[in-house]
Amino acid sequence: MRIRYFADLHYSEDVRDMALDAERAAFFSSALDAFSAPGADLLVSLGDVSTTSRPESMRHVHDALERAPFPVHYVYGNHDTMFVNEAHMDQIFGRTADYSFDQGGVHFVVIDTTKPFPRSIDEWGGHVSTSQLEWLGSEVRSAQGRPLVVMGHHALSGTMSFIDDDIEKAYVDNSDEVLEVLGSHVGGAGIYLCGHTHHNAYGTLGAWHFIMLADVPATAGYLELDFKPSCAEVAYRHFDDAEEHPFSQGLPLYQAHTRTHAESGCTFENVVIPL
Repeated sequence: MRIRYFADLHYSEDVRDMALDAERAAFFSSALDAFSAPGADLLVSLGDVSTTSRPESMRHVHDALERAPFPVHYVYGNHDTMFVNEAHMDQIFGRTADYSFDQGGVHFVVIDTTKPFPRSIDEWGGHVSTSQLEWLGSEVRSAQGRPLVVMGHHALSGTMSFIDDDIEKAYVDNSDEVLEVLGSHVGGAGIYLCGHTHHNAYGTLGAWHFIMLADVPATAGYLELDFKPSCAEVAYRHFDDAEEHPFSQGLPLYQAHTRTHAESGCTFENVVIPL
């Protein structure tokens, strides 16, 4: 079973320099083609498919990925829910913010780590509510004895090192409570995947493995988890070779980086997760 992941697509139909618009359109078209190409069993966006929370932009991504020959799942990011409430998000993506499913002997959990709408544009850190923690605990209990994959947008503090790892808003602000719940899982691998920080990173804590993906406009990158009988192999791929993408300098509410800066030397080479 192969799961394909991307994070922080930041799709936008707006660009401040119209001379870069053709490049913008071509880049996002290539990204959506790569993500939906045959060769995977499941596709997951780890949040921030949009830049400015425009429903039209999110619908464009959803409709483009509908052609994928496998199911597509969406984690909500802070840019997605900046100006759109959860009910509207559910309508766009045909999912709810928090849910779980089973596939290939693995239990998958999607959890919304964004702060509740409405909120200030400066409130881009993460939080998991008391009711979400209780629900997550029940999902962990149901997954005892088999692999568990949890997917959120924000990082959990103390699990990975990366550039800017001292910025509080990179994390779920009650990460210790989330980690306590996750730590009760036994009898199978635990994997947590996220985006948000625009950096790649990998770390372990106890029996858990933590994977963070950088933003697509900086890296043209995505990740695949290939589940084998005894392990999950991690492969990191690019759909183009450019070190930087000039159009991204013109995206609203987005800070552009080079590939080298965003990947920070982490390309997940030789990462194998025992199951």
